[in-house]
Order: sequence, then C-alpha cells, then structure tokens
Amino acid sequence: MFKKIFANSDLPFPHTSLVLILCSLVVSIPIYFDQTLYFSLGANYGLHSPFQIIISRFAHGPNPPLLLHLFVNVLVIAMFGILTERILGTPKTLMLVISAIIVELIIRYSTNRFGNGISGAAWAFSPMGFYFVILSFRMKKLNSLKDGFIIFSILLLILIWLFITIYTGVKYHWFTGTNIYHSAAVLTGTFYLLLNKNQFEKTAQNLIGDQISKENTTDRLKFPAIVFNYLFLLFAVLNVFFVLFNK
Repeated sequence: MFKKIFANSDLPFPHTSLVLILCSLVVSIPIYFDQTLYFSLGANYGLHSPFQIIISRFAHGPNPPLLLHLFVNVLVIAMFGILTERILGTPKTLMLVISAIIVELIIRYSTNRFGNGISGAAWAFSPMGFYFVILSFRMKKLNSLKDGFIIFSILLLILIWLFITIYTGVKYHWFTGTNIYHSAAVLTGTFYLLLNKNQFEKTAQNLIGDQISKENTTDRLKFPAIVFNYLFLLFAVLNVFFVLFNK
C-alpha cells in the first residue's frame, strides 16, 4: 500500500502536504539552533503582526521538545495528509487546512489558550487515515493486517489519539490548549470527511482494490491551489530570513 499511495503517478500530487512539511521545517529548524527565534516568530505568547499569526503555526517547541514535536506532526502529515490529498486532490486538501487553522485561531483568541505547531492542521487529516483503515478492513478483512501501511496507520492513530492525549492530560491538564486544539482539529477533519465522504470512499476503495484510474485534470481550482501553496512557502521562507537578519 505504501507504494500505491506514495508512488502512484495516477493520483494527484500532494502539493499542500509537502508545503506544510517544508514550512514546518523551515520555521522550526532555525528555532532549534536559536530558541530566541521561538518568540521572534510569534509562537505561543501573544502575536504582534499578521505574519506572526500565520508563521507561528509552523513553529515547534520548546515544550514538548522541539524535534519530537516536529517529528510527530511531520509524520502525521506525511502519512495522513498525503493520503488525504492523493484521494481528495489539492484544492480540497488546501481548503481543509485553511478551515482547520481558522478554527484553531478562533479557539486561540476566544479562550486565550496559546499553543504552537502545525498539529491544528495535521490532526485534521487523522479522521481520513482512520476511515481508510476501516475501509481496508471492510474490503480485505484480516488480510489488512498484512499491509504495512495499515499497521503503521493504526500505530500512529494510537500514538496521537491515545498516548499523546493521555500524556498531555496527565502532565499538564486535560483541558490544556494542546488537547483542545487537537480535538478541534479531529472534529474539523471529521466534518470535512463527511462532506466529501462519497469521493473519499470511492477513490479509497479503488485504491485498496487496485482499480485506480488517471486523476481528473478538469478541476479549475487545481492550478490556483498549487500556486497558492508555493507562494505561501516562499512567504514563509522570506519571513524567516527577515527575522534572522533583523535580530
């Protein structure tokens, strides 16, 4: 299944997922080497300019440890974000990301609970991963347990939905900003999955059953969505360089 999802040229290319991963790396890696950048980039404690509101979503650390926080979010996007985009396409995936971030920002300002990292968008992909696992078991029964992608998806869902939630609740507070953001992201993703259930189910079943056909290239929003993705990546890179050279 890994090869069918990640190396199938007949499926839409995961532009949005790759841009999310690259932006997270571009913003977070400099912070690892200089933690004062964590506050310069507007993460966690108050925001002072429009660019910080956006860029701060990609800043990871210091708690939980930056590299672990970054790794988990990137892993979720690499697994479930790419899966979602290969099935729904770039425009709908981009709309899901924008919706999830808007929901997170609304919670952030209405509750005054600050957080950081791209999990507000990354976790919105997890319901798609969960439903894909369900569809696989419906079609292949216990043979699904022979599929590395399905096994890894189950383990990743257990990690993020169970262990991280419990760990955060025990270490900090059950209703800490992290758990609230994660829960909101999962609910946003679930709602979006319900809106696109027919398309997701049909394409996922074809993918599981080795019946994938060439992607539909008539989507008029595909090109604008791709351009928006890479312009945003450029925006993130330029803003990080601006902060680095104006310390």
